[in-house]
Amino acid sequence: MPIPASRAHLFWSQNIQKLDSVRDRPYIVHQTLAFGTLDDLAWLGSLYPVSAIRQTFVNAPIKIYSRAAYHFAKKLLSIADDEAPVERYDKTLLRDIG
Repeated sequence: MPIPASRAHLFWSQNIQKLDSVRDRPYIVHQTLAFGTLDDLAWLGSLYPVSAIRQTFVNAPIKIYSRAAYHFAKKLLSIADDEAPVERYDKTLLRDIG
């Protein structure tokens, strides 16, 4: 499914004509959760089932979230703290490069 031009503000680092809703699901989900409006979140819910959004958030973390956006996404998706540790999402925390 093509990404509508009305959502281009979410995907500034990619050409939206080249985004694939299956292949690029982690990017689409995280960009929308981290930077989207309520309208953008409703669109995301029409693109993927909530179970797929939740699974993507938990299993394919991306460290782009503000602390507030991280907590909002977790509440929205009913995710427990131990399922999605803040260190894997919060862009303000140092990375452990071991």
